[in-house]
Amino acid sequence: MAKSPLQAAHDHGHGDGGHEIHPNSMYVKTALFLSVFMVATIFAAQVDIGNIISSKLTFLNGYYVNNFIAVGIAVVKCYVVVMYFMHVKWASNLGKLWALMGFFFLAGLAVILIDYQFRSHEEGITWQAGRAESALPRKIGSTDQEVLPPEETNVQNRMPKASMN
Repeated sequence: MAKSPLQAAHDHGHGDGGHEIHPNSMYVKTALFLSVFMVATIFAAQVDIGNIISSKLTFLNGYYVNNFIAVGIAVVKCYVVVMYFMHVKWASNLGKLWALMGFFFLAGLAVILIDYQFRSHEEGITWQAGRAESALPRKIGSTDQEVLPPEETNVQNRMPKASMN
């Protein structure tokens, strides 16, 4: 008896539909690896590693060293989760491409948000001559024409309007 095209395609590969069977020990090892790196993350947050290193290497700023270590640990944990828990390691090239595109999208989103943060103090066009305003919304007084004192203006930004001139 002849097989249908669907049965023939199913039986052509592995016989299990192309799904990989992974031992439970792989998941246990991965979970233990992530637990060890979680402890490393907690240790890196509690200990000021940057100042220890920057005391010996004076050209390094301790704050940036701690952040670099924290981001490095996060990248390693992310790699393990994506490769083993999400099974990208055994995916096709197209599946790997789509997983990689997610990281490019995340990087692009980060660039957009960082750009927004730096533009928050940029002066915008205002309807009042000679008065500079931020691109972010301002605190409105009881009337729209009321000029607010500098300590109450521009509460969303970190820089008061008085220092922008």
